[in-house]
Amino acid sequence: MPLLSGNKGEWAEIYTFFRLLSEGKLYAADENMNKLDNTFFPVLSIIRKEVIGRLEYKTGDIIKIFLNDKCISEIEVSKFVEQADYIFDKIKKSKGRSFYSEKTEDFMQKIYISKIKAASNQKSDIIIRIQDINTGYTTESGFSIKSDLSSKSTLVNSSKATNFVFEIIGFDKEKTKYTNSIESEEKIKDRIKYITSNSESVKFDSLLNKTCESNLTLIDSLFPKILAWALFYFYTENISHIKDIVELLEERNPMNYLESGMYTYKFKKFLTSCALGMTFSQKWDGIDDANGGYIVVKSNGDIVAYHIYNRNAFEKFLLENTKFERGSTKRHEYCSVYEVDNKFFVKLNLAVRFL
Repeated sequence: MPLLSGNKGEWAEIYTFFRLLSEGKLYAADENMNKLDNTFFPVLSIIRKEVIGRLEYKTGDIIKIFLNDKCISEIEVSKFVEQADYIFDKIKKSKGRSFYSEKTEDFMQKIYISKIKAASNQKSDIIIRIQDINTGYTTESGFSIKSDLSSKSTLVNSSKATNFVFEIIGFDKEKTKYTNSIESEEKIKDRIKYITSNSESVKFDSLLNKTCESNLTLIDSLFPKILAWALFYFYTENISHIKDIVELLEERNPMNYLESGMYTYKFKKFLTSCALGMTFSQKWDGIDDANGGYIVVKSNGDIVAYHIYNRNAFEKFLLENTKFERGSTKRHEYCSVYEVDNKFFVKLNLAVRFL
């Protein structure tokens, strides 16, 4: 049987599974990702959907494993502590992009786990039954997992679906030809600089992907335009930190809002939607898939969470810890000028990554 291979982020999901079962607690974090030692949610169990059915792992000195509500195995919690320590050390020491962990996989087979990570079409990476210490109420909640043990993870993946179309006013065929001939080391930056310096103006035209447009409109009817302005500033102002870009939006106020703070509020909602449920290529109904919140695996092995109960801290964390970045122009087909009905256009691509 071939060994399971995974990258650091994927193995971090297994580490999270082992660690939470062994500790039985999910600690909250403040907006700066600091662990709040006195604020936690008791972990009653963790649920996994495996080939053999619905598995539930109940916490305690003995971890009891249930398959479709029938107990099929009992394992000492010390085994999960050992496995959590082992895979964490393996992740930290690994140099390659992906790696195997035969010892971990052997244990996974004993506890009926056949895959490392959750399905890619889901925002929730782990499903936890937790208890509210204030009310005693228990919920079965999905959490998305972000790991600081590897390269910074993406919040919005670059794709053709994240291309925004801008019309270039006062351009012509010769300028178009010259723009597309620029193949410098900083091609994107140099093309955009030439476009803005040799045109009357550049204005947002549309989103080619209607699913993406619909999802953004669900957040706010004007948000496609707001996000287009933010993206334009990213490509023209040499700033990438989303917090800085939002501050620039507040300063220049391209939507002519009467009150300050409008862009900050709407961007927080956008980033939270991306983190908990929305993708750009699939129709979104506004419901959070990761309905529990966000789990962060810190570089020291601590696991902290932003629960939806503490949404304000989570929103601030996202705003202050994300940036725009540029994807491949060839793969995602953007940053080349093209003509349609005597009008000239350029696509700018959106991608968001954690700092």
